[in-house]
Amino acid sequence: MAIDIIHSAVGWSEAEARILLGKYGLTTRVLRRDSNPYIVTADLRTNRVNIEVDNGVVTKAYRG
Repeated sequence: MAIDIIHSAVGWSEAEARILLGKYGLTTRVLRRDSNPYIVTADLRTNRVNIEVDNGVVTKAYRG
């Protein structure tokens, strides 16, 4: 079920993603916002969702 909710985050606003994924005990981390990539750690956390955001909308979401 968690995988389905993660993939469904694509198309949500960044704020919606944080709130709705949080209801499932998942945290979010932005890896890229528009054309700006962020430096992040390489550690893997099963309760974290990495997201990429364009114009305020999640365009990619995956566990990490």
